[in-house]
Amino acid sequence: MNYGKKALEDLYSGVAGKPVVPRKHLEVLGEGTAQEHNIPERAHVGYKDPETGQWSFARASQKFINDIIKPNMDYAEAGSYMRAILKRGQEAGIIGKGETINSEKTKLLYGYVRDSVGESNVEAVINKLPESAAQEALIANLNGGNFYDIANNALGGTNFKYNKALDIMRPADEDAKTRGAAGPGEALLAFLFNGEKPGKAGDLKLGDNLIELKKIGGRIAKKVSKSTITDFTSKFYDLGASANVAGSLNDKGKAFVESLNENITLGQFLVESSGVQGVNPESEGIFGQSAKSFLQENNKAGRHKRGGSLFSTLIQWVAIIHLKSYYNAVLKSQNVKYLIVFEPNGNYAGFSMDIIANNNIAGVQRNLPERIFFGPKNDEGGYQIYI
Repeated sequence: MNYGKKALEDLYSGVAGKPVVPRKHLEVLGEGTAQEHNIPERAHVGYKDPETGQWSFARASQKFINDIIKPNMDYAEAGSYMRAILKRGQEAGIIGKGETINSEKTKLLYGYVRDSVGESNVEAVINKLPESAAQEALIANLNGGNFYDIANNALGGTNFKYNKALDIMRPADEDAKTRGAAGPGEALLAFLFNGEKPGKAGDLKLGDNLIELKKIGGRIAKKVSKSTITDFTSKFYDLGASANVAGSLNDKGKAFVESLNENITLGQFLVESSGVQGVNPESEGIFGQSAKSFLQENNKAGRHKRGGSLFSTLIQWVAIIHLKSYYNAVLKSQNVKYLIVFEPNGNYAGFSMDIIANNNIAGVQRNLPERIFFGPKNDEGGYQIYI
């Protein structure tokens, strides 16, 4: 027979023939607080075994409940959805084949989808993710747009947006890498756009199209001669100098230009100053005129990277030489079809590699989206690309 505290007090009073004062040994487990009983605070938890259909119960500490059970309650009713998320993530190459619905990546992606579409719409959106509408819209709007707007319009009824944790998520098998790993955003874009992380070439594969992704400030060359590109930069005032001299020739630059042979064309000067190999000097139009004359006649100041000063104008042309060298040395053999540069908030602009392959410097500049421009960086990685 089980007795509560009151029943024990009554029984003890009857035997003693008088009321009893409260005694600690009359405290009953299940009555009062854990502190009163001087025991660890615990509760009972239970589950129904899916194999046997039987319920099992066990005592569990409050710490176990707080640390293990509560954080996972959001996923308790979402097993089928999370299996679909796991499958899409594995197809995209961002979740390892051996991982389960309990993996942190699966939970993170499920939470992202749920918060972006509402719990009642999770299944419908997951069923749409394998479709190609989003990737087709992205390729059709390479000149510029927003990744999340493209995905939301294609999927309908969604509100996907920038998520820092997902932006830095790496594809499967790259979590332990510290060098040579995927760039930011690649995993999330593969997930949303029915793409995958390619094995060795490119950053993102959408259908049959390999895409090179560059976050703003991404580098656009390989094996640039640091001494050559540094010497080129040293001939100009920094773009952060006072407005009346920023980006114009300094004393060293003026002396250099004065010593230039009149027969050296602007195209030759740019290629020789770029620090890369394998790109022929351009001679069409402005690039066929004397470098000495051009530099002296256009020695303007200005602080913006896009133009205004002599240096920022030359930067755009040298960067295109870097791009052509990068295409010839790396992207061409990998059969990369497009390059897209993007901001963390999803704004982007891109272009086909055909523009780089089939045009000279002037032609590339004419055909690139207006939003794209370049900035200097004096090391082996080449100049930087921006929008």
